[in-house]
Amino acid sequence: MRAEELHSQRLEETSHFNHMVNSWDFELLLMELRRNPVLEGLDTREKIYLLDRIASA
Repeated sequence: MRAEELHSQRLEETSHFNHMVNSWDFELLLMELRRNPVLEGLDTREKIYLLDRIASA
């Protein structure tokens, strides 16, 4: 029974992840990151530079 519960939980997590990925507008996100490639961390307000990451996207 435990294996079935784990399998069911993994399927639910995968379904949730797929829904989140499919609902994001990656083109809009990339456009915004190209316009302003510096983000602030929410907790620390630390600057995060994304220039290298955009090139690989």
